[in-house]
Amino acid sequence: MSLKVIVPTPLRPSLNNQDELSVDFEGTLKEFLLSLAQEYPKVSQYIFDDQKEVRKFINFYVNDQDIRDLDSTETILKSGDVLSIVPSIAGGCSGTF
Repeated sequence: MSLKVIVPTPLRPSLNNQDELSVDFEGTLKEFLLSLAQEYPKVSQYIFDDQKEVRKFINFYVNDQDIRDLDSTETILKSGDVLSIVPSIAGGCSGTF
């Protein structure tokens, strides 16, 4: 069994238009993201800031549990886990309703 990664629509062009990845990986979330960025360099700008820290506006869920409730980017990923990447969406309207 492998790690299943659910890829959000905005990141798909950087990951060869894949909506889901299945990878053999065990280690921390940050290690996974670094290896993902190495394999798919275009995705790095969306996931990491200039200091190679994970951007704050991207949310990660391991088996539907927010990593902020776990060990953040040090959360251990293992075979059979499902990792969901969810970019925050911001916006609004300047007009009156």
